[in-house]
Amino acid sequence: MKLTHGPIKTDEIKLRWLILGELAAWIGSSFVWPLTSVYLNKQLHISLSMIGVVLFFNCAGNILGSMIAGRLYDRCNPYPLILWGLGLGAVVLFIMAAFHGWPEYWIWLTITGFLSGWDGTLINSIATSLKKYPSRYVFNVLYFSQNLGVVTGTLIVGYLYDYSIVLLFIIAGALFVIAFINAAINYRPIINFSKERSNKEKSGEKQKAQPMPKRNFMMTITFLTTLAVTWLMYMNWESNLSVYMVSLGIPFHLYSLLWTLNAGVIVIVQGILTRFPHIFKNLFHQIVFGIIMFSLSFVTLIFA
Repeated sequence: MKLTHGPIKTDEIKLRWLILGELAAWIGSSFVWPLTSVYLNKQLHISLSMIGVVLFFNCAGNILGSMIAGRLYDRCNPYPLILWGLGLGAVVLFIMAAFHGWPEYWIWLTITGFLSGWDGTLINSIATSLKKYPSRYVFNVLYFSQNLGVVTGTLIVGYLYDYSIVLLFIIAGALFVIAFINAAINYRPIINFSKERSNKEKSGEKQKAQPMPKRNFMMTITFLTTLAVTWLMYMNWESNLSVYMVSLGIPFHLYSLLWTLNAGVIVIVQGILTRFPHIFKNLFHQIVFGIIMFSLSFVTLIFA
């Protein structure tokens, strides 16, 4: 189709298909991580210190998968990379349905961590190829779909856990199959985008890398340090606090509901910030407010 100002580009992935993929993958992932500590401790009788090691391997796998996928995205066609990630994710979850004892659960959780980092990095990288919408809008929508997936997944897992953990892994694997089929059908335009980018680099259109100014470098290091400390604290909810709450006699489905409410609050607050972007004068004030509220949440635990 041609208009007076030129042809309309159609070789771009539709945002709705990225949202569908994120939603399916995050619902599937939310069937696994909330129950890990409780399942290992209460069902397999693994100590909390060992569970910490297991979660460390899961997170280390996530980091490694993110780093490798990011490098490969810049050098290879990302289409088969995302298919491999989603496809293997489904396979591992189906295997977990059959073999979820000790220590194989440790192995599978490490692999799922690697694949989670792999898929997440590729999806975010692919999102940067979308030019129809502002980048901030694209990533806000993807983040919204991730939390919507957590709301849905954690709501379901709390009730299915007491019924059958095998069924949990089967459903999670099926959701990754849906994400795989969606990617196989609807992510093909990324092939052309990758070719165009590669041709530009070969023709010398690639911009020469410039050294980062010292102040920007310090700001980046401070940001990453803050993020690391925040996640260090946040992991308490997935590890020892889950076991502690269940030990108090709180049913697992109520612990799982906690994550549903948590993600629901995120969705609501994000909707408010999107609708009223001028609540805060700038992004810095918004970040400071978020860090303070996050800190106060742990202060309340002293009196809980």
